[in-house]
Amino acid sequence: MKHRRSIDLSPRHKYVGPAGELPWINLAKLSAYYVLGGECGRCGHKGWIDREKVRRRFGAETFLKELRNNLVCVECGNRKGNSFTIWKA
Repeated sequence: MKHRRSIDLSPRHKYVGPAGELPWINLAKLSAYYVLGGECGRCGHKGWIDREKVRRRFGAETFLKELRNNLVCVECGNRKGNSFTIWKA
């Protein structure tokens, strides 16, 4: 969204890095200011992940490293080599 003076008002997320570099991260330790995403290892598709759904299904104490095998790309259906990404809101 743009302001009438062409100032960009849309929220931007700042890329923090792949969650694979932070093996100690779990949903309980991840602040609410961070947005969780996923990236496909085959086609490179990126998308947002609903943290609340993941927390309810697997628990807040489960490490993201352990959940990587459960990621499925919605574009190509790939289940291997996918990874979490972390963005700061």
